[in-house]
Amino acid sequence: MAISWLEGWPFKSKEQQDKEQQEFSARVFPLGEGQREKALAVLRQVASPKLRDSELLFAFISTKDRYVQNDCSPEALEKARVQLNRLRWMKKPDTDMVLALVRLDSLAESLEDYPSADAVRAAAGVS
Repeated sequence: MAISWLEGWPFKSKEQQDKEQQEFSARVFPLGEGQREKALAVLRQVASPKLRDSELLFAFISTKDRYVQNDCSPEALEKARVQLNRLRWMKKPDTDMVLALVRLDSLAESLEDYPSADAVRAAAGVS
């Protein structure tokens, strides 16, 4: 009997994929799609204009997911800093802005009290 090349492949049903996507979205953007839009708007104001939206969102989402999964610990932010430093397109000032926004974003209880670009700059130590 021949072994199928697909045997052991981690296939997931459409329902399982949808469930995992919803859990991920709820974890990273608990305030909804508006939170994603606000995060991108703030990142556009504080990060280098050379960075594309996709690069900003990738950096923010991957960092936020790691931070939230590790109970918003300072160690998780430091691990995320190391991860962000490996991205060729992320320079130190941009990394600092992403980390500051992740920290402040996690404290927001509503879209109305979402951090401003000035608050992110202040949290990152930039005036």
